[in-house]
Amino acid sequence: MIDNMIMMLEKYATHLEDLVAERTCELEAEKAKTENLLYRMLPQYVNCLLDCFVECNTDSAISWWSVQ
Repeated sequence: MIDNMIMMLEKYATHLEDLVAERTCELEAEKAKTENLLYRMLPQYVNCLLDCFVECNTDSAISWWSVQ
């Protein structure tokens, strides 16, 4: 009985890991689409500024966008 429960938990954990990996891939694809759209909409000098800002301040980029 306990062995069966352990096997079920391991199977569930594996399923969750697969689901996280799948969602991470989906998130990265959507992020790429969003960045592509931004780069097409904004002037080139703004894109350069954003690239520099995000590289220097990755953690605070979200708060910067929310203030603007």
